[in-house]
Amino acid sequence: MATLAVDVWRVGCTILEIATAKPPWSQFEGIYDNIIFLFTHLSNYSKVQVVCLCQVAAIFKIGNSKEMPEIPDHLSNDAKNFIRLCLQRNPTVRPTAVSF
Repeated sequence: MATLAVDVWRVGCTILEIATAKPPWSQFEGIYDNIIFLFTHLSNYSKVQVVCLCQVAAIFKIGNSKEMPEIPDHLSNDAKNFIRLCLQRNPTVRPTAVSF
């Protein structure tokens, strides 16, 4: 069940995307490009089907891993900490909007 904590998560993702001009966890994009190429050329799946499968796989990986997205070094320590706080995996330990 979604709570307001998901909005804090979204804020962290949005700020990170603004700061990098790339979506969070974009380091996985190259991996999926290779999978899309292979599956569309070596199977009966259409490109649309393979892209959908890769998107689901990416969501699963992000949701079930402990990996944080890449946070650029050029950001201030305060900005890095803010993003890390927003992207806490456990929503019960994620700060609320009021606590910021």
